[in-house]
Amino acid sequence: MVLTLSTVLPDRGLAVELISTYVGHPTTHTIATHLMLGPVDHPAEIRTAEYQHLNPPESARECAYDHAHELIEALRCAGHQASVQLDELSFAELERVE
Repeated sequence: MVLTLSTVLPDRGLAVELISTYVGHPTTHTIATHLMLGPVDHPAEIRTAEYQHLNPPESARECAYDHAHELIEALRCAGHQASVQLDELSFAELERVE
């Protein structure tokens, strides 16, 4: 089972893209890969993480929170302050995808 989330911030001087892919199954751990492109003048970075209790099809909301956390942390490390707003409409769209 695979879930991919992508966020693009096209602001001039920032230009960031984060692509997070979660691969897992109810009987296995989930592996997440986070590819960060930008901010401007920063090299591309890829990071992986393993989760014991995160099944992409059943945990889309948790994957979205993890993706948002990755984005906020990457921007913080690059000297930017950020926040992400996830509302119920965001989750309704995410959780209806099969």
